[in-house]
Parts: sequence; C-alpha cells; structure tokens
Amino acid sequence: MSNEIANIINNWIDKTDWIGHIITCLSVFIGAYFAYIFANRQERQKDKKLEIDNYYTFWNKVALSLNNLFIYKEVYMDRIKQAFEKDDFKEALQTSYIPDCDFSFDEKAYFLNTYNRCFLTELALLSKINDAAIEEIKSHYQNVFEVLYAFENKKRVFPEKYELLKRRFISFYNEFEHLCARAYYINKEFTKGFEKYFNLYCYEGVTNNLEFESKINERINNKENIQYIKQREVMFDVYWQIDSNIYCLICLYIRKLKYSIKRLINFFKIPKICKNCRCRKINVKKK
Repeated sequence: MSNEIANIINNWIDKTDWIGHIITCLSVFIGAYFAYIFANRQERQKDKKLEIDNYYTFWNKVALSLNNLFIYKEVYMDRIKQAFEKDDFKEALQTSYIPDCDFSFDEKAYFLNTYNRCFLTELALLSKINDAAIEEIKSHYQNVFEVLYAFENKKRVFPEKYELLKRRFISFYNEFEHLCARAYYINKEFTKGFEKYFNLYCYEGVTNNLEFESKINERINNKENIQYIKQREVMFDVYWQIDSNIYCLICLYIRKLKYSIKRLINFFKIPKICKNCRCRKINVKKK
C-alpha cells in the first residue's frame, strides 16, 4: 500500500515538473512576443515623429516662400505695374531685390505620397515655375538697366525699348500672380493635411484662419487665378488618404484571412507544370 502511494506521489511530482517547464516556456514565449510588439510600436512612433518633423519642415518652407512672394508682389510688382500704366518713367524703371523662395524637395518628402499623391507632382511643377520666375526677374532687371541707359543718353531706341519692356513686364506680372496662386493653394493643402493627420494639440479652424489672414481676393487681382485655386483644391482633395475606422479594420482582416487561405490552398495544390516537368520524365525513363 505504501509503495502504491509512493508511486502516485512520484508520478504527480513528475507531472508537476512538466507543467512547470511548460509554464516557463509559455512565459518566455509571451515575454518575447510582447517585447517584439513593444519594439515595433517604438519604431512606428519614431517613424511617425520623423514624418511629423519632415512635414512641418516642408510646410514651413512653402509658407515662408509664399509669404516672400506676396511681399515682393506688394512691394515691387504692384508698384511697378501702376507706374507702367501711368507711364511714370522714373518709377517704372526701378529694380529691387530677388525674392527668396524655394519649393524644391528631396527624398525626405517621398512620404507625402502616402497622404496625398498630388503633393510631389505639384511641388515639382511649382519649383520649376518658381525657378523660371526668378530667371525672368533677373532678366527684367537687366532690361531695365539697358532702357535706363538709353533714356539717360537720349537715344532714339528708348521709346521702342520702353514699350517692349512694358509689354514683357505686364505679361510677367500675370505669370507671377499665377505663381502666387499656385503656391497659395499648395500651402492651403499642407494646412489641410496638418489638420487631418498631424494636429497633435487638436487646434481648430486652422484652414479657416489661413483663408482669413491671407485675404487672397485682395492680393490676387486676376479672377481667373482665384477660380484656378478653387478648381485645383477640388481636384487635390479627391486624393487625400481615407480616414480609417472600425469598418476599415474589419475589411482589412477579412482580406488578410482570404489571402492567407488562398496561399494555403496554393501551397498544397499540385502545380500544372508538374505534368511537363523534365525531372519527372527522366524518372519515368529510368524506370
């Protein structure tokens, strides 16, 4: 009787040891799994923080460039245009500084495509238009010096050169306004993106404040450019990333499940190529 009791106790101790080993293995596995989840979450947080910093950098760059364009338009372009319309030679034949505006970007801006795929194409086009405008400003200043030289030396070619300079400036003025309009709507879309995805402190009415402070109707005189801004906004807003919710997550998991089942079926399915496999024919001949 005592031997049977001893055997039962020994079996129970052995089972207890196995249970302890299983619990230890499960604990290690669960700890490693949660460490993996925590590490991935930390990496995602770092990537998100880097995206936020890069977004603020490009947004501030566009906003500062837009502000410099508007200041240059008010300080120089509008004043010179009025002088040309009045044929005020001394006022019209003046030069000024070159506006400091830059809309270029590098590989750090590629993440913008995940939020709206129009960002990079519009920024690339805006950058080219801006570079062309800067070159035109330099050319205009050079032409002003030539016309001034003809005016001061009382040459006969002065009226002809002046009229040519006037026509070129009026044409460039309209192009410069279009540049301002394009830069304004890009800056507005950056503001919308901030409100949608990067508004950490839950500010309200950021886009409305931008519209109120910009007073775009007063700064841009051509109604076609105002209409252009509205049209581009509508086209741009179509491509914003969809805001996911619980239904999107359920749909995602259903798609993942279907895809996993499909891969599992294909893994156990005999491929069609087996019928014409050379290795199989060689084996048959050997037999």
